[in-house]
Amino acid sequence: MNYYYRTLSLDQSVSKLLKDMGIHKPHEISEKRICFKLGIHLVYSNRRCYSIDEDDFKLINIDNRLPKPKQREAFFHELCHVLRHSGNQLNGQIPKPFINLQEYDAKRFTQYAAIPLHMIDSINLNSPTILLEASAIFQVSTETCKHRFDQLKRNQLYAMTH
Repeated sequence: MNYYYRTLSLDQSVSKLLKDMGIHKPHEISEKRICFKLGIHLVYSNRRCYSIDEDDFKLINIDNRLPKPKQREAFFHELCHVLRHSGNQLNGQIPKPFINLQEYDAKRFTQYAAIPLHMIDSINLNSPTILLEASAIFQVSTETCKHRFDQLKRNQLYAMTH
């Protein structure tokens, strides 16, 4: 008996995006490289995290006061806004339910992009130290690892093989 993972469209799109940039292994994940490939300006400052996507100008600002794992997570959160969302949440013109939907999507995207499906084939999800191992490998918090691995386990399909 084996477990099979039912690949979700977000898994596929994130993996395709990273593979198209030549990012195949966890150590190759680089915020600077991703931004360079996508034409996004990346800034680290002592201001809260935000992104701008106006016409041909794209910018992601990461709060440099955050711990490194949280900076990476904030990067993927803001990257989601640039890639998948429209409108300015700060100017009051977007209805609150739509903002909530964008934030939910960005949180979900963060987990998938920080720990892409095509990079976890060699990870034993049942290891007692998986959260610490994955946190070190992917440079994100153990909390993000737990959410991602819980999601992976929820989407496994049980099948018998001969």
